[in-house]
Amino acid sequence: MSKEEDRVAAREQILAILREIMKIIPAIEGMIVVSNTGELIAAEGIERIPYEPTAEAIIKIYEHSSTVSEKLKRGELREITIRGTNGYIVIAGGRNVILVAYAGADALSQIGLISLNLRSAIERISALQR
Repeated sequence: MSKEEDRVAAREQILAILREIMKIIPAIEGMIVVSNTGELIAAEGIERIPYEPTAEAIIKIYEHSSTVSEKLKRGELREITIRGTNGYIVIAGGRNVILVAYAGADALSQIGLISLNLRSAIERISALQR
């Protein structure tokens, strides 16, 4: 199998992981996987959004939040939760990837479940990226 074929196969496996989580937690409206360098790896959602510029913004948010966590002596950043007027965004980071889930305003009671599933998915996705 060529390197490109490996990459396509890994992307399909990642998309399957995202779909599985979205099925388990119907409140999730979409998910995005970004490399630590800002490359969009995969995205799945119920509506089309501009994923490339969103991936760039995710990296900036994660980097700035990581700096704040270190300066406030809170340790290595693991996760960020953003509450907007129309819902929630949960950003979780690993060694190789950053995983984002976004959900509607009615998802507050499921934020913990979303976080737990993101942590598990990061491990699974990171293993595919090696």
